[in-house]
Amino acid sequence: MASEPGTSTGSASREHLISEGPTGMLTISGGKLTSSRLMAKQFVDRAVKKNGFAVAKSTSRLIPISGANLRQAEAARRNAIRFGVPEGIAASWVNRYGSNAAKILSIWQAEEDSRQALGPRGLSAAEVRYCVREEMCATLEDLLVRRKSLFFWDESGGLDSIDRIADELIGELDWDSERRTREIENYRASVAEHRR
Repeated sequence: MASEPGTSTGSASREHLISEGPTGMLTISGGKLTSSRLMAKQFVDRAVKKNGFAVAKSTSRLIPISGANLRQAEAARRNAIRFGVPEGIAASWVNRYGSNAAKILSIWQAEEDSRQALGPRGLSAAEVRYCVREEMCATLEDLLVRRKSLFFWDESGGLDSIDRIADELIGELDWDSERRTREIENYRASVAEHRR
C-alpha cells in the first residue's frame, strides 16, 4: 500500500496487497524482500482459487531458502578457518551468504589467486567470483552496493580499491576496457551523487 506523501523510507509501510483489476488480472504490490516467499505463496493461492486450478499442495515451506541451513553455515565457517581463511573474513561470508559460504571456500581452495584481497571489509577475489558465478552479479555497482555494501559501509564507498575490484570483474565477465571504464565512471558518479 502506498504511504502518505512525505513519509520517510524507514517509516513507510511494508505491507503487501493483492488486488484484482477490472479485467480479472491479479496484481501484487508493496511488501519487502524478507516476506517475498510468503507473498508469492499468497499470490499463487489466490490465482489457484480464482481460476479453479487443480494443483498439488505446496511444499515450499519444507524447502530451505538458499544459504539458510544454519548447521551448514557454521560448518562452513569452521572449515574456512581451518583452511586458513582469516576468522573475520570467514565470519563475514557466513553473515552475508549463510551456508553458501561453503561455495566461496571451494573457490578459495581451488583457485589460489582467489585468495587475493581486493578491498575493504575482507573483500577477496573468491567472494567476487562467487557473486558472479552463483548470484548473477553483473555490474560493479551491483557488487559494491547490493552484494558487499561497500557503498554504505566503507568511508570511500570502495573507490580506494575500485581498480583492483574492476580488474577482477573483467576476468569473470569478459569486459573489454571500454566496459571497465564505463563501469568505474558510473559507480564513481553514483558515489558522488550520494555523498558530499
